[in-house]
Amino acid sequence: MTILLSFLRGEGPDAHGRMFTDILDMNDTVLETDHHYIQWLFPLKTMSENVWDSPMITDREIASALSDETIQMNMRRALRRMTDFYTANDHWLREEDHNHLRISRILTSVRSLLGEDAARSFYNMLMDRITEPQAHVSEYNLRYWKEAMDEGVDENAQPKIYLDIDGTLIHEDRTENYGKPAAGLVELLIALRPYNVYWLTTHCTDGDPIHAQRKLKEVLPEELYADIERIKPTVWQTFKTEALDFTSPFIWFDNDVMETERLQLKRCIPGQFAFEVNLRKHPFQLTEIVRDVL
Repeated sequence: MTILLSFLRGEGPDAHGRMFTDILDMNDTVLETDHHYIQWLFPLKTMSENVWDSPMITDREIASALSDETIQMNMRRALRRMTDFYTANDHWLREEDHNHLRISRILTSVRSLLGEDAARSFYNMLMDRITEPQAHVSEYNLRYWKEAMDEGVDENAQPKIYLDIDGTLIHEDRTENYGKPAAGLVELLIALRPYNVYWLTTHCTDGDPIHAQRKLKEVLPEELYADIERIKPTVWQTFKTEALDFTSPFIWFDNDVMETERLQLKRCIPGQFAFEVNLRKHPFQLTEIVRDVL
């Protein structure tokens, strides 16, 4: 058995004489200041640029680790410890921090040694933290985490479409257009036929699309009812971002994205974005969307 696998099994020390459990028992202050443990807990196939005596894991070692119940258990313990660390501490939420490199390592290593679900759970925790108001992690560093986590996501795949209604598809300003369908709405619904389309409106928050359907049927001809009825419902409570699928490309059309929702959109990978509609300033915006976006 190799030195690295022996360490991950809890049977042998790292290059500094520490056992696996010794590292997990470190307090948060030591975990923050010590720079010679993360490479052992979460090994990569590439050499560390900063710690010369860190191990590299081989394909053969990865295969052995995946089939070793003790290593799998210990890796999950290590991931829980680091999850607790990043949940309990806020200092790493600044624009630049050495922990950002650690996080990229953890994501890459966990995907190889524990699998997609474990990595996704850790990633989702990070995304919840970086969308807090006090978080200011740079887009440059976020991109590395997204690439580490979402390399299996095809950003060029056909996006899911999320649709608001009031102020987006139907005028809501108190003018002569109030309650009327926006110019280009018919063309938009026709253009969306090849897409998977979802309601993201206050008229559909509980998985029941009937109110959203009724709203559009009141202003559109019967020949478009089938297009309206094929739009899938969503479930959300407070913020519309609760219903977005952040694991695949999407376009969200809305006239009023809340500040908290904008923070949540930090987690977007390439191919995911909110498109803000302003019918007051651009009454023909839906026509432009059909022409330029879809």
